[in-house]
Amino acid sequence: MYSLTCSHCQASISVSPAQAGDEVSCQACGTAVRVPKLGELRQLPRMDEPAATEKTRDVSEAGGTSFGFVILGSIATICLLVASFCGIRWAMLSTPITTTAHVEDLRSAYIVAKPAELIREWESMEKYGVDIATPYNYHREATEKRGWGNNAAIAGGIGGLCILAAWGLTQPGRRSRSKVAT
Repeated sequence: MYSLTCSHCQASISVSPAQAGDEVSCQACGTAVRVPKLGELRQLPRMDEPAATEKTRDVSEAGGTSFGFVILGSIATICLLVASFCGIRWAMLSTPITTTAHVEDLRSAYIVAKPAELIREWESMEKYGVDIATPYNYHREATEKRGWGNNAAIAGGIGGLCILAAWGLTQPGRRSRSKVAT
């Protein structure tokens, strides 16, 4: 005999494997309750040994929860360490000049430049063009700093999500609701 829970009043109904797939009436409230098929019925607790079945079910659920908690906790720890490293690298890089400041420096340099220097600069531009082969150092440093900041934010976000997921696994209300559903 297996113990089936009434969906209306949560009373325990004893059913046999011969009743699989049928409907039975709850003795407490009279509601018609569908008996699951034989494969699902065998997963229900038995009436003659309810304590042993509940105990093994709780141990198996706890084992899965603790394993998931350990895995998510490990991932969160690694992600937060990576985020810390990237954040430290981001903080250590400095970009003393920006494009706006660089343009202002060039304008002030052209104002005080001698006419001969401007003519040589113009000839150089006509000969080689105005495109530069590599970006300025301040631009490379700013790009590197932005990359470290993005990496820190991504790793921190993943670490935070893993912490929330691990916390969700430890909530006892979730396990009790899943027991009622099965």
